[in-house]
Amino acid sequence: MIIRKINKLSLIILFLFFIFSTGLYFIFSPDLDESHVEYRTLAQQPDMTVDSFANGEYIKDYEEYFTDQFPGRNIWLKLYLNLEKLTGKTFLNGYLVKEDGWIIPEPNDTFTKHPLNLATSNLNEFADFASKTGAEIYFFLLPHKVNTVEVDTPSYINKGVNEEKRNYFISNVSKENLKFVNLGDIFKEKFSQDEINQMYFKTDHHWNITGAFNGYKEITNFLSDNSQYFTEVENEYITKCYNKNFEGSYNRQVYNIVDLKTDRICETLPKDNKFSEFKVSVNGNKSSFEEVYGSGIETKSKLIYADVFTFDLRKINITNPNLKKGNILIVKDSYGSPIIFHLAQHYNKTTVVDLRHSKKQDLVTMVKENEYDSIMFLYNDAALQGDLYEFRKAPK
Repeated sequence: MIIRKINKLSLIILFLFFIFSTGLYFIFSPDLDESHVEYRTLAQQPDMTVDSFANGEYIKDYEEYFTDQFPGRNIWLKLYLNLEKLTGKTFLNGYLVKEDGWIIPEPNDTFTKHPLNLATSNLNEFADFASKTGAEIYFFLLPHKVNTVEVDTPSYINKGVNEEKRNYFISNVSKENLKFVNLGDIFKEKFSQDEINQMYFKTDHHWNITGAFNGYKEITNFLSDNSQYFTEVENEYITKCYNKNFEGSYNRQVYNIVDLKTDRICETLPKDNKFSEFKVSVNGNKSSFEEVYGSGIETKSKLIYADVFTFDLRKINITNPNLKKGNILIVKDSYGSPIIFHLAQHYNKTTVVDLRHSKKQDLVTMVKENEYDSIMFLYNDAALQGDLYEFRKAPK
């Protein structure tokens, strides 16, 4: 009887300690603005008003705030995911996590044609307009991890509809006014599946520098035969790797359940450091190659993809003083980030835009106001709709 009372008292004390310490945490520790792991903004403490309390909005907002700011939240969630993994659950937060470190998203089974029709219609309309300016127009479809990497998965997992969506998109792009190149097909013709797998981060949704540099070489091979404004250059390249922790985009979604040393961080750059000679501006402000490319490698202990290569900036202007010809506009998503400076060495002027971060940037107006010799799209083959295909922001 005495032992039972002691155990009961101990539980009460532990419970009160937990409540008291949690209360102190919420009172004295600052709220976090965002989750570095989940890559999203966290809920902040709501203001209580008579109306918000009466209609229940305050209670709802406070529950969200309490959940987002709970002490050790990421640790608890990671422990929970590990427990799910031990019980044999296939997908953790929507991702298959393999023992060798590969993280693969749950296949997408949704295929809606309307957004693809809209995207290809906008692309065809833009290509028709831009071709009348005399510019060469190229569309390089870059192979996304979900469409390219193959690893062993349970037989009951279907492949989803990514390939069907990609093929539908390609079939609806008019090739009349632009030169269209599917790098995914080229990769599968030239490389074994094992070689292709080595071109991608295991814990991120992007290709690594091996994949990106191979993509760059295939792009320049095509341009050397098809563009009058492209200048071939000879460079010796050096690949340098770093012993750094890497927080892959997929790994962050499962609270870094995979060791951060799983992926090797490397960059391939000209041996003679030629990129440092380029004149660079970002969003109209003077910058430099070192400030834009690989900006986090020397300064951060934990790196994300953008730290290793280039952040998705609204607009980058690059002038190459070593060439006198070639004015190119590159429209890209994050798959193009590792190679924009590599491509810039073949032109005198390079303008790089990311339409996802240029809400007011009208691409049609840009082309009207600038005399581009070439316009190049660098989009991955899983990004087939949305902001990337909104080329005309101003009223028609």
